[in-house]
Amino acid sequence: MEQKNHMQGKAELWLILVSAIWGSGFIGTRIAMDQGLSPSFVLMTRFAISVLIFGAVFYRHLRQTLDRRHLIAGASAGLFLFLGYFVQTLGLKY
Repeated sequence: MEQKNHMQGKAELWLILVSAIWGSGFIGTRIAMDQGLSPSFVLMTRFAISVLIFGAVFYRHLRQTLDRRHLIAGASAGLFLFLGYFVQTLGLKY
């Protein structure tokens, strides 16, 4: 029982951390656009930082398992993710 409570508490802390990071993204995006940056530049910067971080963390795994099929599926999913973020960021601007 104590193990379960410990795991639940740990999971809740991770959810709080993820929520704080996710929510701060809206604030950072709004501040960047208030400084005159375009929504597309803000998103390009966010995606570039993400690629660098995830590439560094998962480089070895990607090098071993990545193939053409994965690249096509990832690019397709990334396109739709970008479009969703772009519309959301335009909403923040206006």
